[in-house]
Amino acid sequence: MNGSTFVEMPVTPKRGGQIFGFDSCGIVRPRHHHDELEFNLGTQGVARFAVGSRSIYVYPGTLLWFLPGQDHLLEAASPDFQMWIAAFKPWFVEAQQRAAGPGALPTVADQVREVDSDACHELSDMCRTAFAGPYEAERDELLLRLLSLALSAGRTSQSQRASVHVAIQKSLRHLILDPSLGREELARRAGLGPEALSRKFSHELGISLPEYRNRLRLGRFLRALDEGQTNLLGAALDAGFGSYSQCHRILREQTGDSPSAFASLEVRRAAMRRSIPLGERIRLI
Repeated sequence: MNGSTFVEMPVTPKRGGQIFGFDSCGIVRPRHHHDELEFNLGTQGVARFAVGSRSIYVYPGTLLWFLPGQDHLLEAASPDFQMWIAAFKPWFVEAQQRAAGPGALPTVADQVREVDSDACHELSDMCRTAFAGPYEAERDELLLRLLSLALSAGRTSQSQRASVHVAIQKSLRHLILDPSLGREELARRAGLGPEALSRKFSHELGISLPEYRNRLRLGRFLRALDEGQTNLLGAALDAGFGSYSQCHRILREQTGDSPSAFASLEVRRAAMRRSIPLGERIRLI
């Protein structure tokens, strides 16, 4: 989606995730995407999100998931709107998946869920506790319980369910696991012709297949730097880029900086800080 900005979530690399509280008095980011799996849990009021080419409403008890690389924007909210935001690092989600088994991650078709009042209160209490502390290992244990509960909570919102072709859902799962997959191989695994896959991907997600792949590659590249990788060529190839020059071009397009600049922790943190205050105060509905 044109205008979507890559954002580094303010999560310490060694920590599994972070929790934020949000209300309508806050400053919102522009349309953006990031490497983390995120959920928003509405607790009061109503808000409207633009997610790809869709408009999604969040009410109390709405659990809205954002997949890695999926662009989104909080467009408007009622004066009393409040929600919890939880973002989880990819390595943390992968660890949870190994423990819980496959099939638990949300898809585009079921990313909007409805939870009952008891589940909403339980999730809210866990978010509140994680937001206030504890820290380090104890925090990750709490975040792991929160992620597990959120993944298993609720039922798909039929009123906001996206009608997504099964081949697109398959291709998304394969891409998130391996963004180096080419279109032909991805189409073969998804059971659709390459041209048809490209058309349906753009139509149903509001973003082209190459652009989505680049977002996932970029996230992996920056994650490798956060984890201590110093060989930029190796990090680029491991992230799924075909060459260092391709990585250089995509990173500069998305962030304005080069890979060598991002090798500096100070540059990465400065870029993260720049991403947080951008935007305008939320429009009230």
